This record gives sequence, structure tokens and C-alpha cells, in this order.
Amino acid sequence: MKKEIYLYPIVISETKNDSSGFDFVIEIPAFNGFTQAETFEESIEMARDYIGNHLVELDRKGSVFPEQEVDYRNIGSLKKSENDIVTTVDVNFRNFKYANDNKSVRKNVTIPNYLDVLGKEHKVNFSELLTDSLRNLLVN
Repeated sequence: MKKEIYLYPIVISETKNDSSGFDFVIEIPAFNGFTQAETFEESIEMARDYIGNHLVELDRKGSVFPEQEVDYRNIGSLKKSENDIVTTVDVNFRNFKYANDNKSVRKNVTIPNYLDVLGKEHKVNFSELLTDSLRNLLVN
């Protein structure tokens, strides 16, 4: 069984003078990858998204996940310049995987007749309502 929470180091570099339009470049060493962001806060989210998507793809292929052990005594050694910020990003693999699995499946449900009548009168999309309710209950 796979772990639920994965933690990987990232290196955030400010690139305000870069012509790309992004102010930050984020290196994810465990995946030999990079992503970009407009703000520092977005840098964390972009790194989490990058890592999560790569973990989902590795899982789909049955591949081993990259080592995630972080030597906190030497984490600063990941810096390439004095202004780089080195931190870690956590990814809840299970939640990320499920939140990005948008394949629909058919479910039949039983509801009282009066709710069916009222729902039709108010043009309720029962599938959307059930999906949103389950997402709020189980994922958020």
C-alpha cells in the first residue's frame, strides 16, 4: 500500500527580470523538473501540482516513486544562488489522485418521490448536486 503523504524539497528562485512573464522558477530536484509561478504563494501550489501529477503518472505506470527523504541538516545545499529559497512541499497522494480523477460512473439512487418532483420543478441537476455534496463531504 502506498503512503498517503509525500514530502519533497523544492528550490524557489526569483526571476523578476525574466522575459517569461513569471516571477518565480521552482526546481523539484527529486523529479529533475521545473515549473513557474507568478507569486511566491503560487510557487508552492505549482510545485504541489507538479509533484502530484508526476506521482499519479508513476502510479498509473506501476513505477517506483522518487526517494523523498530530506536531510534537513543539508537542505541548504540545494541552493544555487544566495537568494534561492529551499523548502519542502507535501502532497496528499490519495486526495490528489482522487481530486483529479474526473471519470464519471453511473450510480442509481433512491429518493422520496416528493424530492424528485420538487427537484424537477426547480430544474435540479441531481448528478451535479450529488457530486458536489460528496466532494464537500469526503474531499474538502
